[in-house]
Amino acid sequence: MSVPARVPASQTPALKAALMSSKKLNAIAWKVNTRDPQWTRDVISAFLNSFPGLRELRLEMCEYGWVDLPLGVIRGLRKLTAATLSPCSLPYIAKNIAENRYTLTSLHLLLNLIRVGGASQAESNQLADVFVQTVLPLHEDSLVELSCTANYESRWSFGRHWEDVISRLHRAEILSFSINAADISRNVAPENNAVTVLLTLTTRLVALSHLRIVAAGAERSRRNWLENPMPYNAAVNRSIVATVRCFRTEISSRASLRVGQKWYSLRPTPIAGDSSTEVEAEMSRHATRVLAYTQFKNTDSEGSLSLFN
Repeated sequence: MSVPARVPASQTPALKAALMSSKKLNAIAWKVNTRDPQWTRDVISAFLNSFPGLRELRLEMCEYGWVDLPLGVIRGLRKLTAATLSPCSLPYIAKNIAENRYTLTSLHLLLNLIRVGGASQAESNQLADVFVQTVLPLHEDSLVELSCTANYESRWSFGRHWEDVISRLHRAEILSFSINAADISRNVAPENNAVTVLLTLTTRLVALSHLRIVAAGAERSRRNWLENPMPYNAAVNRSIVATVRCFRTEISSRASLRVGQKWYSLRPTPIAGDSSTEVEAEMSRHATRVLAYTQFKNTDSEGSLSLFN
């Protein structure tokens, strides 16, 4: 049982007065620092719960930490952005997403999963299944931005269990997922390769402009922080890149793809015998073009996408 934080009597009225002076605002951004006293989070949370005109809320953790964020239920939100949450704040966010499912028109979830991924793989998998099966389906028409990049291998990473819900995110503009090594190994059938499945899905999302794919860290590193994760992650990223280069589709997509520090876009592949004769040239003009991911230098990416920095 948690013990209520002791609120310094000399400071509480000043904080409440400052918050009450903001009652005419309809948008609030709150950066939560792990060093903030718990009583400040309690006072701000209570204020947000009593704020009838609040339409847009952005919550962001400034650094890693296990922070209790007793938000309660904030009704009437139209835009919710939740970034780098702590594990114990995730249930509050999920409750607010569910409560505002009829009013939200823009939902941005940037989940740094060292914070919400769970203390063990079993806990991570349980949290991921709840999120994928019960939270996301409520917001197929409002989710604009989603980042689920797990630090350690779990069901937070993209796999076939994500497939149905991702296929219905027709407003999604920015997506970012981690991939488990086992889901792109040589033992996986090509039709079950997680990267291939993800690319096949996302080419059909017409609003998508940016996709990022990263390697999830090894499960063995979850409790061994002294292990250098870079060699393992680099090997998984090489497998991701190899799959991306082999991917082919006939569906055009404007979305750019980032793997590591490299950017790719879908472009037509040459047709065998293209333009060698007038007949072949005419045939090539009417042939279905096969598209492949080609690397390019994205000079506009520096600092432009919060997910990809």
